[in-house]
Amino acid sequence: MSPQYNYAARIQPIRRNGHLLLVTLLLCNVLVNETLPIIMDDVMGSGSISAILASSALIVLFGEILPQAICARYGLAIGAFFAWPTRILIWLTFIISYPIARLLDFVLGESHGIIYRRAELKELIKYHGTSTEHGGDLNTDSVNIIRGALDLQDKVAEIVITPLDKVFMIAMNTIMDRNIMHEIYLSGYSRIPIYEGSRDNIQGVLLVKSLILYNPDEALPLEKSNISPIITVDASTPLLDILNSFQEGKCHMALVVKESNLLGIITLEDVLEELIQEEIYDESDMMSKKIRGLNVSINAVWNNKFKRMMNRTINISDDNNDQKDLIAFGE
Repeated sequence: MSPQYNYAARIQPIRRNGHLLLVTLLLCNVLVNETLPIIMDDVMGSGSISAILASSALIVLFGEILPQAICARYGLAIGAFFAWPTRILIWLTFIISYPIARLLDFVLGESHGIIYRRAELKELIKYHGTSTEHGGDLNTDSVNIIRGALDLQDKVAEIVITPLDKVFMIAMNTIMDRNIMHEIYLSGYSRIPIYEGSRDNIQGVLLVKSLILYNPDEALPLEKSNISPIITVDASTPLLDILNSFQEGKCHMALVVKESNLLGIITLEDVLEELIQEEIYDESDMMSKKIRGLNVSINAVWNNKFKRMMNRTINISDDNNDQKDLIAFGE
């Protein structure tokens, strides 16, 4: 188990009663600040200015600067180390601190620590990343995922949709022959929207894995296959709500509409990419990259070959023209 868990386990019982801890620490702080000048006055002489300066310097150095500088980096470990001394201080000042703490609980409510707004929490998480110079232990991926999760409540479906004109879909009356199944295979999608009539009239989703039971030689119409229903969400729906809908198992694809107009689709992969702040690539994406790379290579070869053929043709044409000029000159 990480040492941080042990440190937190020691601090949590004391921190549970926040007002009692606060009153105890402030009371002890006031006692020290008031007692130290008296002691320094006895040591360095009554009414001595040096006693005032010395006590002020000690309080600022050992009571403010050093504790805040050290605890800013090792606060959890130091808090755990001083857990039992703090308990003793609570017991010693209990007669005074407890009534005041109860009064604060009654007037202000129980203390629950500091509450950060979402933007502040995002910056706090970024501050604890290993990529910063502050000594944090959260790697870049952890920071991006936490910040992405905080953004899911603000981001809406409209900003991450795939527009309707870029969606690969199949008509309901399509005959499932070898050509269509090969086209579906090359698309690389696991779910394909099915439309009837026009592309903005999507009736459901075809699960590509269900095609393993198909015999393409039978050339059956798509409408006889098992078409799964698809959910519809508004363009202003937060991504967090869409993720919850996907979690319920209804569908991993949704239609995004705005004022009854179909804008496009959103998938579980789109939401997860916003969560992790990175693109997700699967086997089909890598295959598509290889195919595109192969096409580029083939095109480059053909272009070079075509250029060589054109150069040869131009050279032959130039030679023929030179011969014609010589013949004409001789005549």
